[in-house]
Amino acid sequence: MQFGAVCVSWHSAMKFNQVKHITSPRHQHQVPILLVPDQDERTLSVYDVMHEKFLDLKVLIPHTERFCGSSKGWLIAVNRDYSITLYKPYFMAKNENSGANTSLCLNLPRLFPRSPEDEECFSYPIWSHHVFKAIITADPLEDANKCIVLTIFGEYLQLAYIGCAKDTTWTMIGVEYGPFDDILSLKNQVYALSYL
Repeated sequence: MQFGAVCVSWHSAMKFNQVKHITSPRHQHQVPILLVPDQDERTLSVYDVMHEKFLDLKVLIPHTERFCGSSKGWLIAVNRDYSITLYKPYFMAKNENSGANTSLCLNLPRLFPRSPEDEECFSYPIWSHHVFKAIITADPLEDANKCIVLTIFGEYLQLAYIGCAKDTTWTMIGVEYGPFDDILSLKNQVYALSYL
């Protein structure tokens, strides 16, 4: 599998990190890794894209719910009750007190759940398709006040956000501008893309 062949931006990231790795004895920026589901639904294998091999690491996931995004080293999952969980796998999180590797979970409120009547109309569990994409603007461990979770969700692909440190409910954004196809956070700005 060629990491740089996925798309232009991944190719650029690969080249940048190869140069940085060569010129810096201790590079701090880590190239993205791929998490590949195992046959056991509760573990993921870790694929090192720079060296094109699987690492001797397994990620135990706390639940088998659907992941709807990854950002800043966190996986974002939508749960059966429409709540959102931020999950930082054990190999990316270090518990300073014990010195042992631990996983972290941050549970967020329910994201505008569908009614039970709506769910009866579908032949599949609609909670698993409720969130199209989710991102975070900052690592909640480094700066919880700047961490905002942004989602594209629902049948009409609307935007919603919640501040990790200060909000207790989700807020919808720009309903009149949807449907949205993509979102990203760059240099303290959030961008949303709609093809309409």
